Amino acid sequence: MTEIRSLEELRFFLKEQIVPVLSKQTVVLISGELGVGKTQSVKFLIELLGGTGAVSPTFSVINSYETKIAEVFHVDLYRVKDEEDLESTGFWDLFRDENIVMIEWAEKLSYLSFPKSWKVVSIQIDRKGEVRFFKTGSSANRL
Repeated sequence: MTEIRSLEELRFFLKEQIVPVLSKQTVVLISGELGVGKTQSVKFLIELLGGTGAVSPTFSVINSYETKIAEVFHVDLYRVKDEEDLESTGFWDLFRDENIVMIEWAEKLSYLSFPKSWKVVSIQIDRKGEVRFFKTGSSANRL
């Protein structure tokens, strides 16, 4: 678990620990309570991959960004009620190409739902006061 006390530390952590494992056909699952830094983490990751203009997709549910290595889809499941609601967003279509998919509120999904050929990176963010704690994990292609 990594302790993060500032935005500069967060950006450095993401650059050193997460960006090196990102490639096409990677899904990044980001979990944590409201206001803990999920969207900020995605914004930094998109910037670090060479994308620009990342904003929260809370109302659109899915935003996309061109980066140096792949198209990145930023998904926010906060307002998604159930599997039918998720299906109506076109979510599963994101896994047809060689994209990177970053999902906020990932705890609303089943890990087994993703294509087995995709790498899964998980980021759990917890907070105690102003300090954030990042716990990460990764699994290679699960064929």
